[in-house]
Amino acid sequence: MHGFKEDLLNVVARCVVEDWEMTGGNVEYCANRVRKSGLSTAELSDYLAERGKVCPVCVTTVFNAIVNPIEEGGEK
Repeated sequence: MHGFKEDLLNVVARCVVEDWEMTGGNVEYCANRVRKSGLSTAELSDYLAERGKVCPVCVTTVFNAIVNPIEEGGEK
């Protein structure tokens, strides 16, 4: 990752940490804020691949919720 996108990912990750603490771990709230950033799921996935083991757990949780969403309702 280079330049603007990397900077944006770092800012978004910091915001996730702040929002996570502010909301008491509300994944959906944090995920909605990340979606508004304009970052693609591919960019979030790349971030997780590169930094997933060293970034805060809340960032991994929120980015994973966007990259690998769990569909509600199950199979019919």
